[in-house]
Amino acid sequence: MNIAIRVLLMIALIYSTASYAVEDEEDDDEDEIIIEYVDEFLGGYMGVSTGINSARSTGKLKSQSEKTVAYLVQAGYIQGGYNIKFDQNILGVGGFADMHGFETHKNKVSYGNLVLGLNLKFARPVGHWLPYVRLGYGYGSATADLSSVSGYGMNYGIGTEYKFAGEQWSAVIEYKASTFTGDSTRVLNKSIFTGLNYYFNEPTVIEEFVEEVEYEPLEVFEEAPPEFAPPI
Repeated sequence: MNIAIRVLLMIALIYSTASYAVEDEEDDDEDEIIIEYVDEFLGGYMGVSTGINSARSTGKLKSQSEKTVAYLVQAGYIQGGYNIKFDQNILGVGGFADMHGFETHKNKVSYGNLVLGLNLKFARPVGHWLPYVRLGYGYGSATADLSSVSGYGMNYGIGTEYKFAGEQWSAVIEYKASTFTGDSTRVLNKSIFTGLNYYFNEPTVIEEFVEEVEYEPLEVFEEAPPEFAPPI
């Protein structure tokens, strides 16, 4: 969980130093144009990521934790036929394929593993940012010395996306853990990765024209009003 705590601190640092401005302003000769991008994270997307994975196994075939390069190809929907948007929140469903590289562990056990699965994502947009958590279920299989190990298990993740203003691309950073069990052996992966997602839908653009208001100068009286004379 130390990696998860570091990712949370990293996300908190990003939010504390970044600007959450949702509007980009352009000046005209007389009018001001305010451009706002809404619903930036809705619709289908696909993405690729890479990062570092720490894998270990327990039970019948034990192996100590070892860090390898982890590749991830993911596809899913944040909004669509299977998703719901309520208030300012987003609920998405997605699929993933996690490919964890082959590595020889300290006790001379060698293997890699592949995990395929589905998950639900809960998120709340903050300007161009999308912090989220996800929970899912998948099927994993190992190779080489653990080729007899395959089965199902849970996966979860926490991360954030940043959508480039007016674009269909977003950058993502996430901490993710997945597990599966087979042949009396449990394999656990802990990954931190970064990558890019491409959204098929263009963000909705709202333009608001604000007219410049001209104020007339105040009228100045040159002559002072007559002095008030009390009645006799």
